[in-house]
Amino acid sequence: MTMTGRLQTEAKAINRFKQLSETADRPNGSAIFVRTDVYEGQIHGWLEMPSFAIDANTRTKAFSDAIAFLKDVHQAYGFMVK
Repeated sequence: MTMTGRLQTEAKAINRFKQLSETADRPNGSAIFVRTDVYEGQIHGWLEMPSFAIDANTRTKAFSDAIAFLKDVHQAYGFMVK
């Protein structure tokens, strides 16, 4: 969380310096965008644990969210998304 806070602070400073919007809710291809997803009650590396030890639906949601974010980034910067 400390690293996330630092990245968000630096992104806001850079966006202000470049006079870019800080209010985007997804990558837009110009402003620096930092996204953090927190899954309460999970331990470091929980996504790699066997399904019997964790909630597999939560893992599926985490991976789906990550893939959607990467697609948004690629689309914002003009890469093809299928």
